[in-house]
Amino acid sequence: LAVDRAMLELNVIGTLSITKAVLPSMLQRRSGHMVCISSVAGKLPAVISGSYSMSKHAVQGFYNTLRMEVADRNVAVTLVCPGPVVSEGSANAMSAKIGETVGSHAVNDQQKIPTERCAHLVAVAMANRLTEVWISKNPVLLFTYLSQYVPSITVWLGAAIAQSRIKAFKDGDRDINAGLSINPFKIIRRLL
Repeated sequence: LAVDRAMLELNVIGTLSITKAVLPSMLQRRSGHMVCISSVAGKLPAVISGSYSMSKHAVQGFYNTLRMEVADRNVAVTLVCPGPVVSEGSANAMSAKIGETVGSHAVNDQQKIPTERCAHLVAVAMANRLTEVWISKNPVLLFTYLSQYVPSITVWLGAAIAQSRIKAFKDGDRDINAGLSINPFKIIRRLL
């Protein structure tokens, strides 16, 4: 539970602390725009990253509720949900032990959004005061749409992909994005 608590402290309590520090002045001015970086892991399960996914689901719940609560005071809330982004994030990801990181940088950056592109799309979402934006390449983006509109299919396909990710992890592939190169259409054909 120590890693779960640390993840909640970092991703939920840390984010809420900043929000609660600046929100009163926005409400008093009756103007503001809260932008929160969440993750597609807050929209759908992230196999081998359950604590991370849990924390991002909590972030999604809080900010979706906040958006409704402050709508009448001209305070906008934008949730940004990036998928895998080219960064040192996977190398710095928490491991199963407190104080340790995964420590390996994912080598398959082709499956990830370039950092500059992600930043540009965040700026576009902010400028247009979007309520939520998903920033990712396929197949993660496809799964985000499936999760939103046909969740039963996501559970079915996700279970098949989960097994591939778990096997890669057990085989020593510590890339937290292992298994993302799987083609969901091949899985559908195999399962049918």
